[in-house]
Amino acid sequence: MCTNTTSPTDQAGRRLAAQCKHFALKARVTQNAASGRVVFPFGHYDTVARAQGLSLTVSAADQGQIDRVVTTSTCHAERFAFCETPFLDWQADATDQNAPSGQI
Repeated sequence: MCTNTTSPTDQAGRRLAAQCKHFALKARVTQNAASGRVVFPFGHYDTVARAQGLSLTVSAADQGQIDRVVTTSTCHAERFAFCETPFLDWQADATDQNAPSGQI
């Protein structure tokens, strides 16, 4: 199951780096200049720095785990937004009708 969102920003690379650095203290993280993956015991999320913003995709085995990763990633995306106010509108993957959608 997965769900995704984009946080509009012109600081996508900076926010990606800050989130990955923070989570590296608590979870397994892989990162390069344009993308990162944070792996928790209950699921993972991928971040990609794009020209239009930071793309986030959450994946987990079931709805409860999806919700947990969405809550964790949303909280931290907001924390590392610096002076910006992110609007995260999570949408179910088109191939995954069981994933949550809506603003968190």
